[in-house]
Amino acid sequence: MTDFRQLELFDQVECVPSARPNWLRFVVNHNPFYVLSVCLVLYGFHVSFDSSEQIADGRLLLNLFGGYSLLLVLSAILIVRVGAVWEDARTIVLLVLVLVVALSASFDRVCLDSVRGGQRIQLMGFLGSMAMIELLLRGVGARLAFRYRGPLYAQFALLFYYPTLLGDHSINGRNLEMAWSVFLYPAIASAALLLFLPAARLAGRGEPESGTPWTWPLYPWCGLGFLAVALVVRAYGMSVSFELASGLLSAFHWYYLIPLVIALATLLAELALACKRRLVASRLIVVATSVTIVLAFPGTDLSLVQSCFLGEVQANIGAPIQWSTALLAVFAAYFWYRGLIAAEWCVVLTVLLFACSGQETIGPSMLHRPHVGIAICLATYLISRSLFQRPRSSFRFLAGSSLLASAITSVPSLNIIANQELVLCALCCFVVGLLFNDWIARCIRSVLPLVANVAVLVVLSRELWRTPMLNLATSGQCCLGSLMLCIYWWRDKTPQHLRWVLLNFFLVAGHAATALSQRVLVPLQFAGQVWILFGCLFLLVGLAVSFIKAGMLQVSALSVSALNRRLCAWTTSE
Repeated sequence: MTDFRQLELFDQVECVPSARPNWLRFVVNHNPFYVLSVCLVLYGFHVSFDSSEQIADGRLLLNLFGGYSLLLVLSAILIVRVGAVWEDARTIVLLVLVLVVALSASFDRVCLDSVRGGQRIQLMGFLGSMAMIELLLRGVGARLAFRYRGPLYAQFALLFYYPTLLGDHSINGRNLEMAWSVFLYPAIASAALLLFLPAARLAGRGEPESGTPWTWPLYPWCGLGFLAVALVVRAYGMSVSFELASGLLSAFHWYYLIPLVIALATLLAELALACKRRLVASRLIVVATSVTIVLAFPGTDLSLVQSCFLGEVQANIGAPIQWSTALLAVFAAYFWYRGLIAAEWCVVLTVLLFACSGQETIGPSMLHRPHVGIAICLATYLISRSLFQRPRSSFRFLAGSSLLASAITSVPSLNIIANQELVLCALCCFVVGLLFNDWIARCIRSVLPLVANVAVLVVLSRELWRTPMLNLATSGQCCLGSLMLCIYWWRDKTPQHLRWVLLNFFLVAGHAATALSQRVLVPLQFAGQVWILFGCLFLLVGLAVSFIKAGMLQVSALSVSALNRRLCAWTTSE
């Protein structure tokens, strides 16, 4: 084999790279002329065969397609066999895949005019496409295992057969069946894509040498990914060709593509796991879940055709968010089984969204409270896993307890106290700070005392201004906050928590003393009631100091010694 790149002429050109302009270097390296050629030829075919009279039975267009595709294949074989220019051959291989998809879409008009004619021309196109791929692979010396060949030809068969099925529905007046078949095409194509899953899991094991400069997974997954992108375009093209509405107006919406998104994410995540990139696989799962949820909300800004078919979908299989979350739950559960922690949270999120959605949910604003049974099951799972699995996760406990609180408050018979949601959330945070020791629990133990004291101040000021009486509910909430702070101090024995306990104790005691004085002393009109109040206040201070001296001196020794030093310095400064 002769390698023309080793000739003296090419060596001389390489010796003076600065003599080439930048644009010329770009053109030589990337060689965009193959892409330009395919675009111009496809546009020429479109202009030449724009109407059903011009396309006739499709034989002329098929011959032109076949001739140009054969010319591309022979060009790839020539540049590989003679010059080993694999970069340009790779471009031609990708363009041949594009031509296969374009060929299957070129005879939609024939399928709409005649079922027999459409079946005949599509069968010839399918066989010709298989022959071109085999000629290309054998000509350039590339090897492709059957685990790739089989699913690839299954995709080709679907591309060429499906328009004949849609044409049969149209000719026989089954318009609703035709619309449903267009809607189901991405799902069937996704099932065909998942036939590549065993090849992705095997990670190139047991495959022959590729015969190309590229190793697995670059070969052959780059070409297969390019084909998957072309399938997305073809899904939209079918909705335009086989539609009762005229022009580009169709029932197509982004939720049509949800099965394709999930299938592509499955293959990509499996490839990432095969390459031992678990972080990349986790990110792919999270991104696919987020994108699918966004696509599952079509909203209300729809055309008449889209609204009509969306109503059919809702009436028969449910809202897009319902069946898409069901698919996502299966998708995430598979990768959770494969050992990805992020997939567990995707399962929880999708099940929760399924519980919050209904048949009429077409936007985020239409979500409702989760179903009580599903919420309790999720809460039980999250709480039990957070408590009994190592390492323990406070985030799981917070999520589970929040779901449990939501389920409790959604039942009217269980709403027994005012502000029940806030009280339950405070209890959840308190339990997290008490039972766990990760960074979330430490933040809660640092922030919750401040929040509790601020809440006590707000509640007390409101009660003192509005109701100058001893309110049992308010006092009970204040005492509950004091109990939380005391338990935190007993757990950690830190001076910071001691200060918050004392502050909360003074607030509660001050509230009780003020309410008691307003109820008992004010009606009696004692002349020395102010002095009595101050006496009670100093009694509380004395009790606090005695408590510190009795059992809390070791904890607050540094604070007490610092206070003593300041007092001594202040008394001796005169």
